Amino acid sequence: MSFLEKGYKVPQDKGNYYKFKQGDNQFRVVSDAIVGFEYWNMEGKPVRLVENPVEMPKDIRLESDNSYKIKPFMAFKVLDREDKAIRILQLTQKGIMETLTALFNNPKWGDLQDYDVIVNRVGEGLETKYSTTPDPKEELTAEEKSLVARTQIDLGKLFAGGNPFSKEPEEDLQVPF
Repeated sequence: MSFLEKGYKVPQDKGNYYKFKQGDNQFRVVSDAIVGFEYWNMEGKPVRLVENPVEMPKDIRLESDNSYKIKPFMAFKVLDREDKAIRILQLTQKGIMETLTALFNNPKWGDLQDYDVIVNRVGEGLETKYSTTPDPKEELTAEEKSLVARTQIDLGKLFAGGNPFSKEPEEDLQVPF
């Protein structure tokens, strides 16, 4: 008998948000998307809005040249094919968002919940490049459908600065829908 089995590796906690690693990243969209605009405040926290603000927000973090960024975003739940977990994928990369929108609007592909998507990531920092391709349509297994149904995530809480994974009601939040 030994302390651990040969080859044992400590499991890595990936967290609740889906992050693109180098190479292929395969997932299945398992919810409707929410869309809006995001900026980072002076406390280093994301602020998400349903509509693009007309004026510069008072709490926005400015860049070194006094400019600021407000980016469109979309967020939805995904089944991470690597470890069979449900996570939130939030996108601000326009190229990926445009490709997913084009797939959705293409009658031959349609709803992203009907097939897997593979996003390939190459490079680091400002040199990062992404390519996005659909995988052939395939039904979720009964086990996967059950996992999706059991996983409680309230994407609307992203707009109110709340925790979308919390099962407790957050009374002070003003969720816009």
